[in-house]
Amino acid sequence: MIRRQGQFLDQVETNLKGGSGEIMLRNLLLPDEMHGAARFCGITTIPPGASIGKHKHVNDFELYYIIDGIAEVNDNGIIDTVQAGEITCCRDGDFHAIRNIGNTNLVYLSVIFLKRD
Repeated sequence: MIRRQGQFLDQVETNLKGGSGEIMLRNLLLPDEMHGAARFCGITTIPPGASIGKHKHVNDFELYYIIDGIAEVNDNGIIDTVQAGEITCCRDGDFHAIRNIGNTNLVYLSVIFLKRD
């Protein structure tokens, strides 16, 4: 499968998970293309000052790979920063939040994997 520019499903979410601002989600794969392994695989763009609010993962876990920008992350109650080339992972049962603390867009790959027993 090849998906070219202009063929991605883009969506804008406002105040996502209780966060602030408009977040752009670019779906790289659609749900039926992930064969039950994940429920989201995409590029997330958060403008300066915007955020995704604190939320818990249940029966899944999420990986962020930071492509550009700098963010403050709440990783299960521990506040830290991440920047380009770094990852953060929220495991099943844990919570996280992310906020763009830079002056440019925060861009990262996000994959929400489904938990398998």
